[in-house]
Amino acid sequence: MDFPFQLKAWHAVAPRLHVREDWQRWAEHPEILTTLPERAPDLAHVPALQRRRLSPAARLMFAAVHPPLAAHGTAPLVFVSHDGEMRRSFDLWRDLLVEGAVSPMSFGLSVHNALAGQWSLHSGDTAEHTALCARDAGLETAIVEACALLAEGTPQVLVVTTEDPPQGQYALPGQAPFPFALALLVTAGDSHRLVREAASGSPAPHWSALDWIRGECLQLPSQTLDARDARWHWNRR
Repeated sequence: MDFPFQLKAWHAVAPRLHVREDWQRWAEHPEILTTLPERAPDLAHVPALQRRRLSPAARLMFAAVHPPLAAHGTAPLVFVSHDGEMRRSFDLWRDLLVEGAVSPMSFGLSVHNALAGQWSLHSGDTAEHTALCARDAGLETAIVEACALLAEGTPQVLVVTTEDPPQGQYALPGQAPFPFALALLVTAGDSHRLVREAASGSPAPHWSALDWIRGECLQLPSQTLDARDARWHWNRR
């Protein structure tokens, strides 16, 4: 199955990687990550009161989606994540065990589509929003959904993947190596092409979006990801 699309813009944010130059340096020399200073994402476009209420995952997502939309206008959103707001869920369990109660607001924001909903409320954008949970090949799954919307006539689609993996005693095997958010604004075209090939392989990391960022920074013409039940080929013109 073949899924062509035109990449209109993209932006990624991580605690130590904030602008394209940071990601370029990381793509060329991944080992420099630990030498870069950690700082909060740029959320100057978010009112201070609302900014304080955002979780770390929401802050990353808000910082990633703002530049593409500010430059090119609103678009339906396809959100995908492996961990979602799992860190918030662990905090809720701890509060329940220690205090015997949980915050209703925090509980409401622990659902998987909370990040997409928060962005919709903040931006006032009532366009269609889709929230997906992918076991692996998360970015690929979201691109397929976006291509379906484009085929139905949607002018452009914003694809967002956000990961803020649990830390410390709650860390999971195979989780993302660091928190990050990636936003791609796509439209109909063929600057990029994603091809799905039926195959059985080893489980792929659910943070394949980082491989995509590296490939885009290095301008690699192609990349291949092996997943549990498919092989995904990224092709770039």
